[in-house]
Amino acid sequence: MTVETYLICSGPFDERLAVIGDTGFSGQNLRECIAFKKQLARAFGEPPSGAELIIKSELSRDGMFWNVAVQFDSDPEAVAYADRIENGVAHWDQIAMVEMGLGTTGAQNNQTEGT
Repeated sequence: MTVETYLICSGPFDERLAVIGDTGFSGQNLRECIAFKKQLARAFGEPPSGAELIIKSELSRDGMFWNVAVQFDSDPEAVAYADRIENGVAHWDQIAMVEMGLGTTGAQNNQTEGT
């Protein structure tokens, strides 16, 4: 059976995520991926048979980093799940923020800075 993989990202697409070169990048990148993987399961449900959310290492010319991905086989439910989840979510949910030790949503952090 053929297995496909869609790379999603290391976190929500409208949040600032760790970048190679940031102080503490490696640990922060992995923490983001762990929290994001759990958040995706909360947002889209646990993967059906034939699909799995994974944390995948990637190597670029700038160094090693991690991304969340969905691996899936040709089962129609697995394909439908992968298609639904591949764009991820825009923002961290409250649970993910707490898991990363931030305690509040990114949007709220951005709004309260400097006040």
